[in-house]
Parts: sequence; structure tokens; C-alpha cells
Amino acid sequence: PTNPPPPDAGGLPDIDPTMVDGIELGHWPSEYLIRLIQTLHESAGLEWWAAIVALTVGMRVAMFPLAYFQIGHGARLAAMKPELEALTERMKSDPLVESDPDRKLLYTSEIQALYKQHNANPFKALVPILVQMPVFMSFFFGLRRMAEGGFPSMTQGGPEWAWFSDLTVADATYALPVATAATFLLTIELGGEGADPNQTKKMKNIMRAMGVVMVPLTAGFPCAVFCYWLTNNFFTAGQAAVLRSPGFRAAVGLPEAPKPKPVEGVPAMV
Repeated sequence: PTNPPPPDAGGLPDIDPTMVDGIELGHWPSEYLIRLIQTLHESAGLEWWAAIVALTVGMRVAMFPLAYFQIGHGARLAAMKPELEALTERMKSDPLVESDPDRKLLYTSEIQALYKQHNANPFKALVPILVQMPVFMSFFFGLRRMAEGGFPSMTQGGPEWAWFSDLTVADATYALPVATAATFLLTIELGGEGADPNQTKKMKNIMRAMGVVMVPLTAGFPCAVFCYWLTNNFFTAGQAAVLRSPGFRAAVGLPEAPKPKPVEGVPAMV
């Protein structure tokens, strides 16, 4: 005779750590993210879109110390930039540098001392990117995998007030890709997180072009991905605006933001 099914354990959701809605999960970061979204959906009773938004905001709040570090470190790099440029120019104009290794080592030691004096390191600027990129990729691959199958209720997981209800398919109106590109461009104009306001016009135009090209390239992504991406962009834009506020910077002890240099031949605006 077959054994009777186990009694319901108080109505709690039965979440197998290796199986979620029939999908076998391993130990990739994206698969842990699927578990987190599933837990928010089942245990907290959030709709799928709300679970994605809540986890996105929670992750960004948890990573705020990285943004704080990036802004402070960027300000220190900007403060030392004139001294570094003068030292580098002096080294380039010294005719003995190439023929005298000791002289070249002396300049290198001065540059290292300058970085130490300002408590700055160019490689530290990579730390936030190295942390944020795996999170972004985990959201992207995790949500795309959820949209591909195994979560039938996601076909009705969109907001009731929105034009999209099926999170597993692309937005036929293109509104989500366009909104995501627009908020990306907004973050570029606001300066992003720790971006140098003196970045070249060419670099900024490249980023703007990326925002435009993003629309056709991402149009086929499922709506679930855009629930994350759009929320993330809004958070980035809001955070950039807050971190640019002199009052907020003074309150949290951040150095004053470096001011953009006037373009040569164009008078500075007062």
C-alpha cells in the first residue's frame, strides 16, 4: 500500500532548496536569486512584479555603502588630479627618464606617495563595479530563466494597473524598453554613481548612444527583466540626485563634489 501524503505543515509554503516550481536549482548566484524571489512571492504574499521590485530595492539599499565609498573615493581622486597631472607632465618632459631607471623609479615613488597622501587608489574605483556586475547578471539570468518556464503564475504576475500582465513575454508596446533606456540616459545626465563631471564629451556621447541602441537590443527581453532593470535605473537616478546634494553630502561627511571644468573657449557659467 502507498504511504499517505504528509499533513500540511500549518499552511506554510513548501519550498524545496533544490526545486522551485519544478525547476531544479543549483548553486549559481542567479539560482539563489530565484529562491529569494520565490520566497517573497510565497511567504510575503507579493505579486511577482512586486517581489522583483522589493528585492531590487533591498539589494540597492544594501549596496549603498559601495556608492558612498565610490563617491568619496572619486572626490579624492578629483582633488589630487591637478597634482598628478603636473607630476606626470614633469616626468614626460624629463629627458633623463628613459635612460636613467633610478630617475624613473623616483617619479614612480612620488606618484605612489601622492596617492597615499590622498588615501586614493585607482584600482579601488573598480570595487563597486566588481560587486554590482554579478548582482546585475544574476538578476538578468535568473529572471530570464523564470520567464522561460516553470512559473506559470508569472503569466499573470504584472501589475493590475499596468498595460502588461504577462511577465514571461516581451512588451509588445515597447514602452518598457523605451522607459528603461530613458532612465539610463537620465542617470548619465545626472552623473551616475561617482562619475567624474569632467568626463570628456566624447565619452558621454558614447554612453548616450548606448542608451538609444539599447531599445532595439533589449526589446525582446521578458517583462520580468524590465521590472528589475527599470526599478534599478530609477533607484540609481534618485541616488545620484541625492548624492549630488550639498546638504546631504555635508550631513554624511562626503567631500564637496568636483565642479565641471569649463570647456576651452567657452566662458564658465556663474
